[in-house]
Amino acid sequence: MMMQTLRPSSFLALTALSSLLACGPPPEPVSPTPPPEATEPGEAVALPPPDECNSESACQHACDGGTMVGCYRLGRIYEDGDEVKRDAGKAAALYQRACDGDVYQACNFLGVMHQRGDGVPQDDAKMLALFSRACDLGHCNNLAYAYEEGVGVAADPARAAELYQRDCHANGGSACNNLGVMYAQGRGVDEDFAKAGELFLKACEEGSDRGCKHAAGLYDSGRGWPEDPAQAAKLYGQACDMGNASACSLLADMYMLG
Repeated sequence: MMMQTLRPSSFLALTALSSLLACGPPPEPVSPTPPPEATEPGEAVALPPPDECNSESACQHACDGGTMVGCYRLGRIYEDGDEVKRDAGKAAALYQRACDGDVYQACNFLGVMHQRGDGVPQDDAKMLALFSRACDLGHCNNLAYAYEEGVGVAADPARAAELYQRDCHANGGSACNNLGVMYAQGRGVDEDFAKAGELFLKACEEGSDRGCKHAAGLYDSGRGWPEDPAQAAKLYGQACDMGNASACSLLADMYMLG
């Protein structure tokens, strides 16, 4: 019996699918700056409108005036250290004030700082409390990630899937992508590539570069989803345009291999 030889395009499709199945989902923070894709904090945290404040002095003025979004943005300035000297302790204090004022992003970023021990004591219990606070404010992606990966709490993929579902329904984007990865991997839910594809497309439509890339991988492989190389190329292109480097590479490979 002759051994079957994969066409280059078939190999590429399997490579894309294997990448999806091998890597964990990319949640919101669990790091304010993007680490490698498998532990990606996900799509950028939604920022308040830029006219709220766009400089250290303007954000300081807004924060002093009681605008909690201004305190949050000022915290980002001090944590990033681009415009001013980095001061993690000051950033943490500003995040705490903004979190107390119901700015969910501040709760998530302060939780990350406690998880890392950056500017505050390392404290997983505090991290979970802050992620839970953000979830109470309607954004559960970070809390879901903690349960999925066992960060500061016993791993509970089923609970993670419930939280991703809640966040996907309310906010779309990265939570839908993360839930789609769980369906593709069969973690916390029954494996279901059709459901995964629906979630990836929803995430893609709402601006998730990884949602676009993962949807492309399903169209490319045809596993539990209609095989459609043209649609795969289109979605890889969308993800690439959003800045997803691996999608750019996969698209380039498709063109090179034909």
